[in-house]
Amino acid sequence: MPKRASVARPSSLHAYVVDQLGTAIVAGELKPGDSVAAEELCDRYGVSRTVVREGLRALEFVGMVSARPQVGTTIRPFSDWDLFNPDVIRWRNRTEYALTQTRELLQVRLGIEPQAARLAAVCMDTTQREHLERLSKQLDAALVTGDQDANVSADIDFHLAILAGSGNSVFRRFGSMVEAMLRTRQAQDRSDTAQALDSSVALHRQLGTAIVTGDPDMAEALSRTIVQATLAELEPEDSSTTAPAPGSA
Repeated sequence: MPKRASVARPSSLHAYVVDQLGTAIVAGELKPGDSVAAEELCDRYGVSRTVVREGLRALEFVGMVSARPQVGTTIRPFSDWDLFNPDVIRWRNRTEYALTQTRELLQVRLGIEPQAARLAAVCMDTTQREHLERLSKQLDAALVTGDQDANVSADIDFHLAILAGSGNSVFRRFGSMVEAMLRTRQAQDRSDTAQALDSSVALHRQLGTAIVTGDPDMAEALSRTIVQATLAELEPEDSSTTAPAPGSA
């Protein structure tokens, strides 16, 4: 396996090994069918067999490796990966497949969030509506101050609140995927103009109002507009430079 560039270690050796191996698999440094020797990983990362074993178990959980007696650990094909897992989303965002992933996850969101917004306008209780109002104000405040971190944090909480407020437990489970995607959008090189940010926050404000005032038709329409607007931002790149997902050919 080729050497990877040195990076800062995550908070634990286990997290470090999982992060390094996950990134190597997504980047194609380790390919489907390749064998992974625990001893080599111990030497490579300077960790114990226990740490390596725990790391491989985590990757097996998301469908990226397979461990079998007398065969060892092998890399699984792309079709087996859990593409909604936040770690997998984060690893893919580091590669040439970042734009493809963003577009595909937005397409998933387009099928989920408008319906969640419609349900939230009907199902949210008073406490949930007040919370959504506060988040709308936080988005406005972040726009005024230009605080990108505060904007992203409020945006994530805003969308999670709608999924939770839908009353649909399945929709709520998509929250971790939505959060991971929004964080990867933050990490990508974005060139949003002040006008575009103002328009986005205005749409979120209107969506919050539609839900709080109990207007399901308007809530669904505004939610769809928000996701479609983000998809439209990607179209120039997708038409010419987006790489296909590994294993999709």
